[in-house]
Amino acid sequence: MATERDRESDFKEAYDQSMAAFGAWQQLAKNDLKVYLGDPWTPKDKLRFIKEKREAMSFPLIRRIVKWISGYERDNMLSIRFDPIEGGDDNTAEQFTTINTWVMSHRNGYNTRSDGFEGCLKAGMNLINVYNDRNSDTSLDRFGYNQFLLDPTFTRRDLQDCHYGMMRKYITKDDAKMLLPGKESFINKLGTGTDSGTIGQDDKFPYYPRPMLYGDKLLAYDEFQQRTTIEQKIILIKPLNKEIIWKGSKAALDRQIQLLVQQGLPPEMLSVISRWTDTVEISTFLEGQETSNGIDLFGIGDLSFTPIIAYFDPDFDRMEMKLQSVVRGLVDSQRAADKRMMSMMAMFEQQVGAGLDYEEDALVDDEDAFTTGSGKPRL
Repeated sequence: MATERDRESDFKEAYDQSMAAFGAWQQLAKNDLKVYLGDPWTPKDKLRFIKEKREAMSFPLIRRIVKWISGYERDNMLSIRFDPIEGGDDNTAEQFTTINTWVMSHRNGYNTRSDGFEGCLKAGMNLINVYNDRNSDTSLDRFGYNQFLLDPTFTRRDLQDCHYGMMRKYITKDDAKMLLPGKESFINKLGTGTDSGTIGQDDKFPYYPRPMLYGDKLLAYDEFQQRTTIEQKIILIKPLNKEIIWKGSKAALDRQIQLLVQQGLPPEMLSVISRWTDTVEISTFLEGQETSNGIDLFGIGDLSFTPIIAYFDPDFDRMEMKLQSVVRGLVDSQRAADKRMMSMMAMFEQQVGAGLDYEEDALVDDEDAFTTGSGKPRL
């Protein structure tokens, strides 16, 4: 098992590696979101408009395209259903379906999922994370483009070849106590001058600025998940061809074997085998200091977050190009349409205040100078 110092070193090394690839993508994703919100102009364009004494105007066409796609998803989303496979129990599958429906309904799961889908249309990718708080209540959380970093070598949308991922969110001290039971004393000391760190002295996630609540800085909460392998002990009951995964100690395993023998199973029908299995090690950091660490804390043996991706082409080498939003392909069209509208409005405004020249007595009615059409004077 790695030490705390090793885990902090792994976290920093993974961050530097991922940021080198995802940093350029986050910058373009931020620009995509800016265009979606109605500001397609670069600083160079705005300076030129100021010199020309023109107002930088925008007529957002992208927003309704994104909202149409997002709205269609919200109107046609499907619920999650569990079905038994390979002779599984129907009642168990029905219980899973009922539990999942309750969580999605009472924890705003469906809206969170749809918000993640809309976020990927704007920026290219969002994450939906599932976690349990100290009360073992299951919740869903959305992480925007600037709140996470992944292994830049991943090629699959299900992240099966993604070796690590990290997420950040800013939380209050009360929220931190809900996420980190047993760390109340450490959390209370943060920002009081008695802790080993200072709130806000962190340069990670530059595109996700630290917000403030009532003038106080929120705490940076980072979760680092990395794939690893562990050795598991398996109790094999040969007559039943049944396997029992043992997660307890060696002494407890010996007692369990003795109990099975006492229940009538011959010792030669029992065997203990070792098997290496894939799992995930999870470490959390609050203001850069490790607060918890464990193996497969959620019991799923996999990453707890799921990506929602717009356009992704793993065959290209640069992250900012192979991972794109729907907005990215519409930016140039939006800028061209805005430039055309600004030129048309400038022309109309010039014509409204312009004078007219025509020969004396050339018009029967002076009002004819303001009419347009075939064979008539033009403004």
